[in-house]
Amino acid sequence: MFKNRLASHLERGVIGFPTTLASSVGLIMASPVILTVTSGFGSGGDTFALAVLLAFIMMQAQITTFAEAATLIPTTGSVYDYISCGMGRFFAITGALCAYLIVHIFAGTAETILAGVMAL
Repeated sequence: MFKNRLASHLERGVIGFPTTLASSVGLIMASPVILTVTSGFGSGGDTFALAVLLAFIMMQAQITTFAEAATLIPTTGSVYDYISCGMGRFFAITGALCAYLIVHIFAGTAETILAGVMAL
């Protein structure tokens, strides 16, 4: 039933509410990154470009690590599943919490700085 409705919906070429909502949330989540980049290039110039390149290289290393873990552990898991297989449950819980907290701390700091920059 649902599959037939989805197929007919996609054949019409219409974007519905779920797709629009997901796209909107994705844009809202990505907007601080866009502002950080413009502010960073404005204040740092070439040095910021070097930092972005270094971050890109580090993310490529992380991507290959997660890809290797995904081939070895065929689950739809997250950081917790990958760490628990290698280091145990305690480090998996600690690592997953740190991964989420550190991301939110840095994102909050960047948004706070940008609020001041955009107010000028």
